[in-house]
Amino acid sequence: LPPKVKMVFLSATLSNAAEFAGWVAKLRGEPCHVVYTDQRPVPLRHFGFPKGGAGMHLLCDEFGNFKSDSFHALMRTFGDNNGDEKGQGGEGARQNGRGAKPKGSVGGEQDLFRLVKTVKDMDDLPIIVFSFSRRQCEESALKISKLDFTDDDEKEQIEDVYRQALMCLSEEDRTLGAIEHMLPLLKKGIGIHHGGLLPILKELIEILFQEQLIKILFATETFAMGLNMPAKTVIFTAMRKWDGESNRFMASGEYIQMSGRAGRRGKDLQGNAIMMIDKDMDEKVCSNIISGKP
Repeated sequence: LPPKVKMVFLSATLSNAAEFAGWVAKLRGEPCHVVYTDQRPVPLRHFGFPKGGAGMHLLCDEFGNFKSDSFHALMRTFGDNNGDEKGQGGEGARQNGRGAKPKGSVGGEQDLFRLVKTVKDMDDLPIIVFSFSRRQCEESALKISKLDFTDDDEKEQIEDVYRQALMCLSEEDRTLGAIEHMLPLLKKGIGIHHGGLLPILKELIEILFQEQLIKILFATETFAMGLNMPAKTVIFTAMRKWDGESNRFMASGEYIQMSGRAGRRGKDLQGNAIMMIDKDMDEKVCSNIISGKP
């Protein structure tokens, strides 16, 4: 570093900042102080939504307190498919209908649809829905397209940005299926973001999301890396991922990176991270994922 440089800004995900500062101090022959905060500008609350179960349960509050009672109340709903409401309130079950018993099918697609609709009705938009497969991102977006998240004015703006973005493509390329099929989804405020998309589409979706014209984005975990794209609510469709060797639970660092997208500074009083949980989830594993160190 040139001698005149007095400040170095580090990524929050760097775990050995003190070691780095000591190295700089030794090289420069002068003190180097690490200035940091553990305080999130927007508090984050973590909820569990039982797949095929009922209600939405506060698992960890904005102060980092894991709610064991609420976790057990959530797990009890898996054996409760007879309209029996016992054990569903639990500490921290969401009010205003969020702790209500779901009606109809309890399949994964219906679970996600009900959850998204609940978040939409509570006006906790925008939402990022993280999935660990590209195909699931696309399939989920199509299922959710029964809902419409935008008004007529926003639809017009979206189409305008879409047309302008595609001006750099040849006439022939503009009629590609992958490009044409995206517009009806975008106009409803629904976006998809993964590594298999054409670069022009990824860029378009990032612009629309930053302009708050996309209200729900289905993305793979790469979206959480490096891009400044905050939402109010983050939903995890699964807590397990295939890492090339095994189908394992998410590591705490992965969860922190992705859930950290929830809560827009200057816009939201709090952010929400919602985990869709299977009945094989263990309390200790769940607590470690939420509360562990990155």
